[in-house]
Amino acid sequence: MKSRSWIWLVWAGLTVAVLPINATESLEYQLFDSLINQNRSPYSPLEMALIAGGAESREALDKAKAAFETAAKDLTLSEKQAKQSGTKKAKAIYKKLKTVFKTENAQAFDIVTTLQTKDYSPAGAAFLFAYLAEKEGVSPEDRTAVVKNLDPYYATKKQIKVEETLAVLFAAKAIASAESDGQKAGRALTISSVLDPEATYQRDIADRNLYNQGLGYYNEGKFFDAATLVSGAAARYPERKEFAPLAYNIGIKLFQQAEESKEYAQMVPIAETLATHTGEYQAQFLDTLAKYQYNHAVYLRDSGKLEEALFQVRKISNPHSKTTWRNFQIGVVQTLIEKANEAKDQEGTTKWMAELDRISPKRAEQFKTMLKQMELKKLDESGNFEKALALALEAIGDKVGNQNYLTVLTRYVTSLCEKDRFKEALTALDGAPDGIDEKQALNDLREYTYTSWLSKYTDRDYQTTIPIYKRVFSDKNLKLSSQNQEAFEENYGNAVYREVEQIIADRKWKLADQKSQQALKRFPNHKLLQNQRKTVETILKRVASE
Repeated sequence: MKSRSWIWLVWAGLTVAVLPINATESLEYQLFDSLINQNRSPYSPLEMALIAGGAESREALDKAKAAFETAAKDLTLSEKQAKQSGTKKAKAIYKKLKTVFKTENAQAFDIVTTLQTKDYSPAGAAFLFAYLAEKEGVSPEDRTAVVKNLDPYYATKKQIKVEETLAVLFAAKAIASAESDGQKAGRALTISSVLDPEATYQRDIADRNLYNQGLGYYNEGKFFDAATLVSGAAARYPERKEFAPLAYNIGIKLFQQAEESKEYAQMVPIAETLATHTGEYQAQFLDTLAKYQYNHAVYLRDSGKLEEALFQVRKISNPHSKTTWRNFQIGVVQTLIEKANEAKDQEGTTKWMAELDRISPKRAEQFKTMLKQMELKKLDESGNFEKALALALEAIGDKVGNQNYLTVLTRYVTSLCEKDRFKEALTALDGAPDGIDEKQALNDLREYTYTSWLSKYTDRDYQTTIPIYKRVFSDKNLKLSSQNQEAFEENYGNAVYREVEQIIADRKWKLADQKSQQALKRFPNHKLLQNQRKTVETILKRVASE
């Protein structure tokens, strides 16, 4: 099994791996994907300009490059001109270009067509000048000698860089196409913002129009167009604060659609691009997004797309449960190790083992030991964990035996949790022998089991969750982390609050009084229960007076 190369970068504060781009997508999409995920372009400035002009495939790009080289031959400076000073050389280049520029056409973004038909756009003309000037060795500062002849945007520039002219070219194209194709325009704006984050092309005009167009798509229910356009526009024009609430509202609509369809593959990546543009709503947005990112990662994993699943789960900036998040990664990486090992792919096995060691050195050591035990491995692969545990139990007493047992138990508990068999998982943990000295690892597995179990419900499912919370807080073998201790207490109180609310709705005043007092005694600092108690007391007074 040949392993694909990953590129590591920081995304939302986390180190994540980027998968190679899909070669079946259009070149513009590939450029967008590469700039977003890798912050680099696989294309030269000329190729990017040709992509902006409409080259969608590698074949089309090669043809466009050949056509450009042919059409641009007449623009080559003479030997004498090439020896001139920077400013004079800049003027000589522009003089040659003037023979090409005849009819201004704001929609003429294809520089090859410009050279062939003499129809030009200011954005395309500026790129052509900057590109040819750079090719002739003219500095960005000397290029300003012809600044008055370019797009008015460059009038006050002290430098004219190829990157900025490219950014402007993509922005101009996006602005022109926003009404007809929101997604394509949004990608072009994102490309523009990455190529030159400082460019301010048509600021205060374009950003207002793009906001209105994004709002229009939103009102028409075209949420993917709205999301891509607003994400790109907010990246290009971050000064316009109105994008933040619009980005948030679009994201919520995408979440609602995903909740109904359970199809996360298309929604999650677009929602992720919105996240950085939600301003003061970002924390709330990321909290909601985390659920769908995790669900998408689960879908990818269950579909056999393990590397994609690992990439996806690592994009979660604020996991609801870091234990679940970490164990998901461990499970996926362990499966990748198994697959590489089965295929006798030593390179892949070594790579993924190193990755497991990066996530959890203890788990990596345990897994290495398990792989050496062929019989245990066969039982593990067949899913016969009970027999594997029994076999591992026979070797309890030494370090290797303990590690084997804990590794199999981890796989068993994780497997049971994935199948919603949480009681069985806890029973398996209860059966761990006293000889296991990895108490923290056992505690982590127990905490992971309860967290996974409760994550299936909300506080509205109080009839189900209250017994689980009671079990959590009576489990003598569990020591919750400080983070989960606080979260469990809060959510337990929320569930009890819902229970009492239902009793009130059923007009069972005596029972509501009893339960409310008990709840406040158990959770004295819970705001909802404090307010609820006041409500119960008010009701009791009213009933007593009737």
